[in-house]
Amino acid sequence: MKWAYVAGALLLTLLALGRNFDGFNTFIFHNLPMYNKFRTPEMALVIPGLVFPILGFWGLKNILQGKVDPVVLKRGLITALSITGAICLLIWWFPTSFLDFHSRYDESFEMQPWYDALVRDRISMASSDAFRSLAFIVLSAALVFLFMKLKDKKTGGWILCIGITLLTLIDLWSIDRRYLNDKDYSRETEKTLYKASLADQEILKDKDLSFRVLTLDKPFTETSVSYYHHSIGGYNAMKLRRYQELIDHRLIQEINVIIQSLKTPPVTLESVQRSFAAAPTLDMLNMRYLIIDPSQPPVFNSLAFGNAWFVPQIKIVANADEEIAALDAVNPLQTAIVDQRFSDEINGFAPQLDSTATIALTGYRPNHLIYSSQASSEQLAVFSEIYYQPGWQATIDGKPVPHFRADWILRALRVPAGEHKIEFDFRPQGYVTTAYIATFSSCLLLLFLLFGVGYSIRKWRKEAK
Repeated sequence: MKWAYVAGALLLTLLALGRNFDGFNTFIFHNLPMYNKFRTPEMALVIPGLVFPILGFWGLKNILQGKVDPVVLKRGLITALSITGAICLLIWWFPTSFLDFHSRYDESFEMQPWYDALVRDRISMASSDAFRSLAFIVLSAALVFLFMKLKDKKTGGWILCIGITLLTLIDLWSIDRRYLNDKDYSRETEKTLYKASLADQEILKDKDLSFRVLTLDKPFTETSVSYYHHSIGGYNAMKLRRYQELIDHRLIQEINVIIQSLKTPPVTLESVQRSFAAAPTLDMLNMRYLIIDPSQPPVFNSLAFGNAWFVPQIKIVANADEEIAALDAVNPLQTAIVDQRFSDEINGFAPQLDSTATIALTGYRPNHLIYSSQASSEQLAVFSEIYYQPGWQATIDGKPVPHFRADWILRALRVPAGEHKIEFDFRPQGYVTTAYIATFSSCLLLLFLLFGVGYSIRKWRKEAK
């Protein structure tokens, strides 16, 4: 079994090399299912980092149980100490003999005056960590050697176990504190980073259940707006591809229109409001407030469509290219653009204009939305929420109904005549099933653990008698 562990750890180490072992990893990238979904190949090192400690403690268990021949143990201890110790010694004394401590990502600042100091810091860190590792290796080997020499193996075993436990604790504690230490628990960090601006304070006075806010200051990389409000932008390393395409093809252009209106004198509240008319995508995403300067009150967008609306017209398009292009030519408040793959949902349906029809958001949680509607005839409702399947389920008066995508990114639903309660609930079946399995498995493991402890205590009592 140990060779299976070693083989798996070696394979994952090769995967972690990425472009540094290009031929192998390019083949794996294109042929191993789902592998191209990984963000960073270095994540593969998590498994070797788990396997090697398992092998180490497995070997330690065999040593303590006397399953290893003393001659083999002595030879193995000397060999392991020599190999690992020599590697650490060489890196400690001659770190630049193995690595140049330059990265291909350094090209943008190699000419900076501080760059040489940065490289020296890297060399110093590698050297000091090599010495640190050497110290742990020598101390661990000394504990095993002491166990071998002591005649009282029970005492030696306790010394070895306590010593290894302390070394492990010191090792993990000191490394972990580099990444998570006392200052990371300071509440002042949150207050400093996300101090409510004047614009935030004004927006927070609006107690409506849901609307979105846009800031012109790095709208798709900042995180402050999302802390207080539902944001049009904000940073997330894993945006939905369809939303990212909406950003690239629509939102950036409309934001630039607004910015241009601020550069064209005279700049007035009315001129900014007029620019909103040229930003229908932002309007359909229910952008109610625009933050131009956080130290100033936000601009209210009176043209925002709201949380949901009825449309009297439907336009079916052939593919995704036509769908996003069609948004240039229609008013989303009047016409819903629907990809033909959803045509079955609207076959034989022609919405009729009903000026008295209403639909409103009455309950909001991130995973559960509630709307109330009233209309004299069947209507097509468009919701200012992102369409995502699988996961979201729609019901009308508690009965499941299908919904589909409209206007590239939003949800649409046929709503019967009369008064109705419409709900969207996020319950991805795969997640729900997995959660039940995980809960059941955890309970089962706990029962096995309790049984094992009880059995061990019972066996110990019998032997004591």
